[in-house]
Order: sequence, then C-alpha cells, then structure tokens
Amino acid sequence: MQTERSGLMSDLLAGRITRARYIALLFNLHALYTALETALVQQQTDPAIALLQTGALQRTAALACDLQSLQGTQWQQVLTLQPALRDYVSRLQVLAAAGSRALVAHAYVRYLGDLNGGQALARLVMRRLDLVGAEGTRFYDFGTPDEVAARRTAFRSAIGQLPLRAGEADLIVEEACWAFRQHQRLFEELQSA
Repeated sequence: MQTERSGLMSDLLAGRITRARYIALLFNLHALYTALETALVQQQTDPAIALLQTGALQRTAALACDLQSLQGTQWQQVLTLQPALRDYVSRLQVLAAAGSRALVAHAYVRYLGDLNGGQALARLVMRRLDLVGAEGTRFYDFGTPDEVAARRTAFRSAIGQLPLRAGEADLIVEEACWAFRQHQRLFEELQSA
C-alpha cells in the first residue's frame, strides 16, 4: 500500500529512522489515538461503535509511556504536532460531535494496521535505535503472537458484524480512504520535519 511506503514510514521500514523522528511519529500518533479513543468512548452507546471497544487495543497509555521513556517527562511541552495531525484530530472531533459511524473507519485503519504490522515495526525500531526491552516500543505490544492473532480475528469479526444502515458502508469506506491519505500526508510531513 502507498501509505505504508511513504515519507517517514519508508525510512522506518528501511532502517533509516532517527530517534528524533521516531519520537515525533509517536507524539503525533499519541494525539491521534487520544482523539480517536475519546471519540469512541463518547459513542459507546452506538451498537456499531460498541462492538469495536476493547481495552486491549487502546494505545494512548502505551504511547505516553513510550514518549516518557524516550523523551522524558516534559514530552508534551517540547514536541509539536504536524499540520496533518492537527487536521486529523479536528476531523475526529467533528465526527464524534456528529455521532458519525465514520469513526469505525478510523478504528479500522489504526487498530488493524497496528495489529498487522506492529511487531515487525517494533523489531526494526529496537534494532535501529538500540532500544532495550520494551523501551520505546510498548505501543506495538498487543501481547503474545497468539493474542495478537486472536485480537486481529476478533476485530475483523466485529467489523463484519457491524449493524449498518443504508449508505453507511460507503461512508465508512470513503472515510477510510481519507484516513489513509491523511496518514500518507503525516508521514511525508514527518520525513521533512
């Protein structure tokens, strides 16, 4: 997929990521997950959103732990969001305020992507940045390989069972396409930052 091979992600996959750029990526992802997970909680009475709620998938706390480990306790004061991420957070807030099921698309893009490639990315980051143990890579930890596979299967099953109204599937696909384009924009901005 184009998104996975663009900007900073291309550098990460090739083992060329620097510590500073990795920290910038985590900071931007923390803001994204904070907005997404807040929006999902706000919509948890919607049966479609409720199917996707699982504490094992939530990433905000793990990202905060990674950022503190890599950047120190002042990480929130010294790091900067990229314009793509400010736009992304705004979009998630608008969708949450509207009670839109398009939030499903963002959960799909993030959680399934992390479940599919996170462990490989963790190994790349640990090797490139000489990290020890889980330092800086808790974000990618969804448990043992069997637990990761079970979570991935459960999430896909929940997506397949969504009680959607007429036209909502098209809305969700369109929103997922927007999310992929926004991720690509973010990765390109981070590469040139």
